[in-house]
Amino acid sequence: MVSDLAIEDIESIIREGGTVSPRDVIRLNALGLRITDDPSYELAAMPRVASLEGIVFKQPCVEQDMFLDEAARVYDADKATILALEAYVLAHDDVDWAELRSPKIFAVKVGGWVKANLGKVTAAQLRRTIDYCLYGVDPDTGEMPVLMADEKEQLKSGIGTDKSWALGKFLHAASLGIDSVAALRATSPQLSAMIERAYLINKIPLSDKDKAATAEYYMTLEDVRKRAFPQKEEASNGG
Repeated sequence: MVSDLAIEDIESIIREGGTVSPRDVIRLNALGLRITDDPSYELAAMPRVASLEGIVFKQPCVEQDMFLDEAARVYDADKATILALEAYVLAHDDVDWAELRSPKIFAVKVGGWVKANLGKVTAAQLRRTIDYCLYGVDPDTGEMPVLMADEKEQLKSGIGTDKSWALGKFLHAASLGIDSVAALRATSPQLSAMIERAYLINKIPLSDKDKAATAEYYMTLEDVRKRAFPQKEEASNGG
């Protein structure tokens, strides 16, 4: 079995001109699978999926979350329009930001798609389906510690900035050096896991099983990176 996480990291090293030995490839793959494919590992959650009238809806990635946040601003949070937009975005893997430059045309396009594909379902049925993809059925959903809630309220209120909650999370990830494309394509829980891993690289001590597996992977990755660029290592040691 191949770990996509390990493949992405190894390809990143190679793109930068580094050399990874076959032994290190196998080692990282094994440790990566412990994170992404161990069913007991909580951070390896797959995006939620639901089907209605033959249309498949998926939990949005961060870029889709950001798009929906901007759409809510553009359309002034009209509930019926936002429900149609959410349905359209969650049923399509990619979003085109240029669509929001012509909101009336985009609204007509979305409305036509909803009528053609979901015209026979009730708004309540569609709302339940979309809410499952957005929030799941976890009783902890939306229940955040005080500090996290304060942070989210600051982002929503626009204090000192105009960024959305999803955009704030993306910028947080970027500030930690997380690849922007990977961050945009991740779901919100997956990006949270990536941010957690970035903190682990900075040696923040965490002890439970899930976090230990992540720490082991990224400590090993850091060691592999050092050996992949021996010239840089020598230079940093004054060689």
